[in-house]
Amino acid sequence: MRHFKAATATIPIVGFFADPVSYGLVSGLAKPGGNITGIDVDVGSGIEIKRLELLREAIPSLTKVGLLTSRDVWDGPSGIAMRAAAQQLGIPLVGPPLEGRGIAFDLSRGACKAANSGLN
Repeated sequence: MRHFKAATATIPIVGFFADPVSYGLVSGLAKPGGNITGIDVDVGSGIEIKRLELLREAIPSLTKVGLLTSRDVWDGPSGIAMRAAAQQLGIPLVGPPLEGRGIAFDLSRGACKAANSGLN
């Protein structure tokens, strides 16, 4: 989304976002300012621990979890919350984040690598 914001200040950008204020996309939820608006789908950082608890419940043999994501998410509020939740639950969280323009290819390659390394 940052690429769109950097590309234009006049064309309206509408989207679904996870915490656009923390990512610096808008100045506030009530009055985002600029040309970006949309729906904030962030339900808070507490959801990350619940996601991992449900995953552990679904896969009792869970020993570690791979997080395939971009650098922005890994370094942002969602990634920080996910790493904290994993640490709190004692579940090793494997990264690192994916880089570059070929992220779809990297996701596929990362999933194959994770499967071959014994990730649940």
